[in-house]
Amino acid sequence: MPPFCLKCRTLTGNLTALVVAPLLFLVSCGPDDPVLARIGDSEITETDLDEFVDRLPERMHSTKQGAEADREHLNSMLDREFLLLEAAARGLDTAAAVTRELNEEEQERLSQRYRREVIAPRVQVGPEDMERGFRDMGFDRERLLSRILVKGGERDARAVLNQLEAGADFADLAREYAANDPSADETGKIGWVGLTGLRPFLVQQPEFLSLAIGQPRLYRLSPGIWQIVRFEADREAKIETYAAEIRQLVMMEQMWRRTQEEIEILRQTYGTRYHPEAVQALIRRVVERRRELKQEEARQPLYTFADGDAITAGEFLTRIRRLKGSAAVTDSALIVDKLAEKEVLHPYLFVKEAHRRGWHQESDFVAWRDHLFAGLMLDELMRSEVEEAPGPTEEELRAYYDDHQEEFRVGTTVSIEEVHVKDEATARQLRDDILSGVSFAEILQRPGVASYGKYKKGGTMSVQSHLTEHFPELAESALAAPAGEVVGPIHLKESERYSVLRVIERQESGIHPFDEARKAVGHALRVAQRDELLSALFESVRAKYENRVVVFDDRLEQRHIAQ
Repeated sequence: MPPFCLKCRTLTGNLTALVVAPLLFLVSCGPDDPVLARIGDSEITETDLDEFVDRLPERMHSTKQGAEADREHLNSMLDREFLLLEAAARGLDTAAAVTRELNEEEQERLSQRYRREVIAPRVQVGPEDMERGFRDMGFDRERLLSRILVKGGERDARAVLNQLEAGADFADLAREYAANDPSADETGKIGWVGLTGLRPFLVQQPEFLSLAIGQPRLYRLSPGIWQIVRFEADREAKIETYAAEIRQLVMMEQMWRRTQEEIEILRQTYGTRYHPEAVQALIRRVVERRRELKQEEARQPLYTFADGDAITAGEFLTRIRRLKGSAAVTDSALIVDKLAEKEVLHPYLFVKEAHRRGWHQESDFVAWRDHLFAGLMLDELMRSEVEEAPGPTEEELRAYYDDHQEEFRVGTTVSIEEVHVKDEATARQLRDDILSGVSFAEILQRPGVASYGKYKKGGTMSVQSHLTEHFPELAESALAAPAGEVVGPIHLKESERYSVLRVIERQESGIHPFDEARKAVGHALRVAQRDELLSALFESVRAKYENRVVVFDDRLEQRHIAQ
């Protein structure tokens, strides 16, 4: 019998059962932790097996009991060790992709620990800090907001703004446009807002803080919708209302300051020197439209340290690409202040100091690193095994489709237009407007109206039966309705919204033709071929290394007799 779940493991699952297994070490085991198997110089003990089973997802546990279940789990652990032996034999323990990712994960772990254990404890937010943040950040003021919503083009909105600036009464004009804004009263008043309540009205923090009482400001809310806002009055806010937001911002500010203080100390400790000529090389690359640095440019040091270490321009570019993408930056200040300092120098210095403190030699870190290293080697082994295989031919695609047509059956699909609002009365009005000829695209321009569909296409979306899990009432109503019918209001219980929809088109259940299903066929066949390749790899490494294994079956039996 093959090892448990061997055939069903796939690369997409990342061989979870194997990767989570405890690593094997050459250890001396006492009588309380009997050795169950030995592979080369490494051993698997009862503790190793128990930890493996504890970490294994429930769905991957053996269905057997007692010693037979132990044997299946033990076989899975041995499979993992076989794969690691094969990965090492192929040189993957020194492969550039493995060592690079291992180093990056190491540095990230040490850097985050340094921030958490050295810098974060220095952040202390007391009552004085809260009061200062309350005043300095502008949380101490709330403002009475009024607005007028204008439908149409910018010219129409500016005409209203010009009337206000010429002395027209704001409340009178608001009454003319009151039907456009269900959030305001007839005079345009929204209510008192503070810094945390601005987002729905698209008012930015600087304008909240600086706009004079009575001064109108024009904003474009969406195509065809404009708003004119102004503040009518100010009042003192209560610090308790915004305590959580203030605390978070003050902590972020302090964390930044404490980080800068620590970085300055570490700069001095390690004799850090910045080399601007490397930044100029990075800028020349962009100006000259080169993707890569020249070899001599890549070797230029961006930072050097008293012990002879350096961060080169090439290392900087590689890291920033992995973090930020193409990194086509032409501003030297941005490169130094935002990228090189924060993303490269800071973690480098934290890791350097972490090494001086010996964190990388602690047993927990070493075990984590070895576990990660093994997982990376396994990933690389699987990847190389699959990627070296040729892709499926057209004949193979067609044959797979012919043999598995039911896999490409699509359930009933309906195309709909959909909008939703917070209250049932408004939803009923939307339904009446739609029945009278108002388009869904026009409905979506109204304040407070949203859609689960595509806004730019009038709230259109496709609905299939699988959507009943996420939008049960919406999907069930859409699938039951004939084409052309307007349905609603539908109470969406989870979101507490009321939806109105119209079915545009229905497509009944059927098997997709090959041309339409070709992409899905290709994916399914590649998965099947990948599983075959990995299964063959398992069989080959088991045959290659099984003569190195000794399994103590009597000990497997004995541990259950003892129980």
